[in-house]
Parts: sequence; structure tokens; C-alpha cells
Amino acid sequence: MYIFRFLIIYSFVFFIVGCASENEHSFGETEINKHTKLHQKRAVVLERNGLKLTEIVDYPRFSEAKLLLLSDNIRFSPGSNVLEFKIDNFTLGAVTADQEKFYQNDVLAVQNMVIINNKKLIKQNTETSAQIDLSMGENKIFVFLNRSFNVGLKNPESSLFFKVNIDDKGSSFESLLPDSILYVTQPRGSYIGPNAEKVIFDFMLHNVKLEKGYYVSLNINDIEFKIDFYAPFWIEGLGYGRHKIAVYLKDNEDKIISSIINPDNEYYIELKELSLFD
Repeated sequence: MYIFRFLIIYSFVFFIVGCASENEHSFGETEINKHTKLHQKRAVVLERNGLKLTEIVDYPRFSEAKLLLLSDNIRFSPGSNVLEFKIDNFTLGAVTADQEKFYQNDVLAVQNMVIINNKKLIKQNTETSAQIDLSMGENKIFVFLNRSFNVGLKNPESSLFFKVNIDDKGSSFESLLPDSILYVTQPRGSYIGPNAEKVIFDFMLHNVKLEKGYYVSLNINDIEFKIDFYAPFWIEGLGYGRHKIAVYLKDNEDKIISSIINPDNEYYIELKELSLFD
């Protein structure tokens, strides 16, 4: 009798657990974000001349997010055009889980879609339709999904790269482009007070696999770090003041690979001490 009761109780518990796993998609956005994190692994740490890069590992991955352009029967023209996108497993306008750990400067504090046209950042869009200006000739457009703390999604299906050609005869659309892309999202601008203690380095790639001989060369005040895997990092040890940042995509012979879309490879950021007047 006791064995029979135990089996009934065990079966009931197993049934509840099974139902919970089957209904996992009914969780709210925050719960889904937390469950999509990978098991925390030991972070890679790179150190040179007082600077330290630490791989960020404890953040929501959105590994099942997908971004699609609804391009059927689109006719493009010079000037303003509306593009429609379909997004799965990622909510524009939501706040990414654990944002308080990563929020820094000049960040649109909700999940968004970054649109870059011909090396110019158009917008960080929070709707699935986007209005962009196209010009006569060739328009190359890179789009990717972005967390609310400005770290882009790294899975291949969460970004798009396509070309729109416009001439006197009409327009054409092409999506299978061979060009390589390196786009740096962070660090940018100024960081004040506690946000200056460490800053995020994040970048987006397209048509590039770092494990095949390519690497990202991050130069901070002429100190080079070679990054051969796709991940964001914390930068520590900068100190207050202006700092030169230079980022390039290179091959196994240390030759720079031209990126079709990257507004600027070399620029400055500034870290400021918090004052009573800020």
C-alpha cells in the first residue's frame, strides 16, 4: 500500500513538473530572458600594461531570436521608404533582464533594432516598421537586434545585411552579399563617475567567423588586444581622461580586412570624475 501511494505521489509531482516545462513559453519577458542565459562559465581575461579585458558571460543570450525583412513586392524609390520586419523571440521596447548591471552612457534603455545605411547610423528603432532614406545608386543596409544596454545579439539569425539599388529604371534588392562587416557598438562618448570604473567593449560581425583565422584587433591607447572569439568584454584600468580606441578586423597574416560598414575605426572616449555640478 505504501509503495502504491508513493508511486501516485511521484507520478503527480512528475506530471506537474512536465506541465511546467511544456508551458515555459507562457512566462513573462523577464523570466524568459533569465532562462535563455547560458550556464555561467569562467570568463576569459586578457591583461596588458595595466589594462584588463574580462569577457562578459552573465547576460541574456536570446539564442532563438530571429530577424526577417518582409521584402516581397517592395518597390524602392529615392527618398523616404518604409521597411517592415518580423521579429521572433525578442521584444522591441522591453527592458532586458539584469540591465542595471550593464547600463552605462547614451544608451536607449529599451531593446531596439539598429539600422545602418551606407556607413551611417540611421536609428535605434523600437518598432517593427522603420522609415529610412534611400539614395540613387547603391544602398547597403545592416540591421541587428540590440539589448537595452547596447550589446548586440550575436546569433546569426538576429542580423541582416542587404543591398538596394535604385536607378532610372527602378530598383532591385539583394540579400546574399559577400562583404565582411565589423561594427563597434561600445565604448562610445563620455562616461561619468561610477560608469567610468569599467566600460563595455562590444562589436557586431557579419560574414566573418573569428575561429577561421580572423581576429578583432582592439587598440586602447596603442595597446593591442587580439580577440579571436565573438563576445562582449568589460574594459578596466583606463583612468579619467581621453582615451584613443582603434578597432580593426584582421586576418591570420595581420592584414586589415576592410569592413563595408563601420562609421569610424579610430575615435576617442572620455572618462570623467563625478562632480557636484554634473
